[in-house]
Amino acid sequence: MPSPFQNSAAHAILILLSCASFAPQLSAAPLPEHDRAIRIGQLRDQLAATVSRLEASLKKPNPQPSTRDLTNGALAALITGGQSARAQALLQLAFDQQNMDEKSPAYGSFPWQVGHPEIKDENANTFCTQALGPILLNHREKFPADFRATLEAHARASFTALRNRKVKVNYTNIFLMKTVNLILIGEAMKDEKAAKDGYALLDEWIDYTRKTGIHEFDSPTYYNCDLNCLYQGYVYAKAPGAREKFKAIIDYFWMDIAGNYFAPRQALAGPHSRNYNFISSYAGIDWFTYIEGFRSEIPITGVDLEKAEFVDSALAANSYRLDEKTLAIPTLPRRIILSRWDDFPGGDRYHYLTPDFSIGSASHDYNAQDKLISIELAPNPSAPAAGKFSDAPVIALIPDLFDAPYGKVKTPDRSGHNKPTHPPYRPVCVQHEGVILATIDIDASKPEEIPSLATNLLIPSRAEAIIFAGKKVSLDKPIKILGNPDAVLAMRVGQSAILARILTTTACTGQTPELLLQSDPDGLKLQSARLTAYHYRGDAKKLADAHVRLAMLLQAAPCESDEELQKLSAAISAAHFTQALERENWHTSVKLGDLALELTRDKSGKPMSRTVNGKEINFDVLSINGADVKIGN
Repeated sequence: MPSPFQNSAAHAILILLSCASFAPQLSAAPLPEHDRAIRIGQLRDQLAATVSRLEASLKKPNPQPSTRDLTNGALAALITGGQSARAQALLQLAFDQQNMDEKSPAYGSFPWQVGHPEIKDENANTFCTQALGPILLNHREKFPADFRATLEAHARASFTALRNRKVKVNYTNIFLMKTVNLILIGEAMKDEKAAKDGYALLDEWIDYTRKTGIHEFDSPTYYNCDLNCLYQGYVYAKAPGAREKFKAIIDYFWMDIAGNYFAPRQALAGPHSRNYNFISSYAGIDWFTYIEGFRSEIPITGVDLEKAEFVDSALAANSYRLDEKTLAIPTLPRRIILSRWDDFPGGDRYHYLTPDFSIGSASHDYNAQDKLISIELAPNPSAPAAGKFSDAPVIALIPDLFDAPYGKVKTPDRSGHNKPTHPPYRPVCVQHEGVILATIDIDASKPEEIPSLATNLLIPSRAEAIIFAGKKVSLDKPIKILGNPDAVLAMRVGQSAILARILTTTACTGQTPELLLQSDPDGLKLQSARLTAYHYRGDAKKLADAHVRLAMLLQAAPCESDEELQKLSAAISAAHFTQALERENWHTSVKLGDLALELTRDKSGKPMSRTVNGKEINFDVLSINGADVKIGN
């Protein structure tokens, strides 16, 4: 009897690509082995350089490496030079930080970073033990006998720390990392209980994700973490049927990546659950898309030491390979990706892609680094202002408290890490292809004393044409242009236009909403400008307003001339908007030509209804142009 996981994901895409209405206009094939080997070699060389930089930093006074860099660096040293002495030195420094007091509640645990006790992050135990399974399974015999005993003792202690770290199944990257660590270290140490615990977690994740989708959705940072450990499970896990399970999960991730991959910018586009760069879609996932043949250009992101897991699995004789059907998905000339990432109202995502633009929306907060309304435009390489595809910023809706929405202001999170943040904005959106009716509702009473509260649409500072409130403007130098509350912004980049109109907005008590189109020195360094709705500006103080609302109409459309841009601008300016607040439920609707979008949200920010031309939108767990994609059968 065949495994229920066997070939099921590929079968779904075979159906998709065989449908005439979805047929791709281009073909895609796996990279030839020679080309793939060259790309793996490029990554391997950069990884070797990163290890050398780590070792050089350790020779300086008062070194403060992260513990995960030490263990990952050890694996990197083994696979880039085969020098066990270098790996042993790095592992020993990591083990010196591990709590080996069996009477301690923290037995087996690692700190996050040497010399930084203020960072209290239990995820250190999953990240720091990620390399131990591959090292034990593939490199143990390279070490002297006495150090093998040390390695095994510290690996056994890590089981306690991993088990003590209670991780919810929806914490995707850490849950999968814990799962694979228990499986691989357990099998390496012949600890049946640890391996069995890991396989139980694997089944739990599969069952959960089949119902709700990937919770930590489409993150260019954390999909990298997910694939790092999943590839390791695929290569090393020994239990009967384990390889098939890992393949089914990886296939599912790649179907999601392929569906949301925007080839003109070589990026995983659309809304992101977590992204530490508010104006970019580039991160660690780009090395996977490069090695697997999606990207043509080497990634611009650096190579961190966690890439040791990827290189290790990519060099294995039984490494994972993408098939032609998955590689062909980004060549579909038009894609609508509907997906879910949780089973509560609004735990969903809509993404529309064409050869010229990508536009997507999600309808529930994820966390302080989410990017839930996002547009990317294909650059026009013939235009002097266009620059490289990697230069132009993503168009994103970002609220902020600092009057600096570009993600460069960082504050400590609850674990002590400094990260860019923005306040929750409780988005609820209804989207049809390139048009979004977006509503947000910020609770301004949550932050402590603040000098500013604003909603910003981050936009490129360079464009072939920019029209604001009916006038042509330029944003390539610092400028502030005051606009009426419903002024339309229209921009043309390459063969596409992006249009934005704030339909309604409110201000905090005692203030009047203010709309500015502006570019400032900090943004211009990033080729970014912004359309800003200020809800509060003044002395830093604690605000009392629990509902600061804004509704915006966004459109991405084909556009080849300034005349077309003027027509699109006039049409969105003429769109009819209505709203009503009844029993604290907020109802909004907009009519743009023949398209009618409506939504109703409750006072907590959950969507109650979202319709397109009177028809309610239904979201699949994951579908590409209407074809369901599932894990296994």
